[in-house]
Amino acid sequence: MYNEKIKVLILFLTITFGITTVKGQDNSWVEINGVKWATSNVGANTPEDYGGYYTWEEAQSVCPSGWHLPNQSELQSLVNASRAGEWTRKNGVNGRLFGIAPNQVFLPAAGIRSHRDSTFYFVGSGGYYWSNMPLESDYAYNMDFYANYVSTGDAIRSRGLSVRCVKE
Repeated sequence: MYNEKIKVLILFLTITFGITTVKGQDNSWVEINGVKWATSNVGANTPEDYGGYYTWEEAQSVCPSGWHLPNQSELQSLVNASRAGEWTRKNGVNGRLFGIAPNQVFLPAAGIRSHRDSTFYFVGSGGYYWSNMPLESDYAYNMDFYANYVSTGDAIRSRGLSVRCVKE
């Protein structure tokens, strides 16, 4: 009886307010522009945790079953949603909200790990996230953001960037 009331309430909220955040056994997601984004980075325990830093090659296989590394158009849809988002602090962590409430996802400004000496740069001031698209031999497509902008570009594949998976 109790579970049925919860299901009815969730259905009501989904229909009434467009809420599409779904919690599963080991994952949750938010739908933005038709793409279902994980609510936390790979390797993170909470949405505010930075999670792991992966080379592009490592990033190709870190998403769990039923999820994948975003492609170029999926990342671009998140960039497009950033116009409605904002730079913010969540539980003491700088980052950016993407989407329009209640369909928003927080990406922490986890920075980037150097490919030369594993030094971390821009932690707390910028976020860098891989896509699955290779570019030139040493580069791959990514999204990056700071307080005043969000863009797509490329990064050296041996650098350590964050990964935010997309539900299949």
